[in-house]
Amino acid sequence: MTLNTGKKHRNFLICFVAIFVVSCARSAPDLPPDTHGKSPEEAAILLNISDKDMALECLQIDKERKELSQIHSGQEAKIRSNRTNNQVAGYLGTFFLPAYLATKHNSAAKDKLDAIQIRFDQLYFLGHIKNCK
Repeated sequence: MTLNTGKKHRNFLICFVAIFVVSCARSAPDLPPDTHGKSPEEAAILLNISDKDMALECLQIDKERKELSQIHSGQEAKIRSNRTNNQVAGYLGTFFLPAYLATKHNSAAKDKLDAIQIRFDQLYFLGHIKNCK
């Protein structure tokens, strides 16, 4: 009977650690749609590029890329600032569940990073079809 209880505790611990690791990680953003072999018009539709975006010039595209890079860095710093606290709480949470509740998931920052990545993909495409440097 003691052996069975030990297995239950071990299985619970393994499941808990797995859930913790998955919940803390930021999944990679989706890859942009495959535009290989598509016309620029078809690719623009796949990437949800508006007519307003199509009218952007290289300097505007470059300026927006730089602005997005700064915002991206700020969101990454926000997530990084909580990383040590989250790691410690996660380790303690393995043995003491309330410690896990002290973690900060930075969901808004992670969502913002995903949106920035989508926009980066659009701007990269625009720069490519307009032969920007």
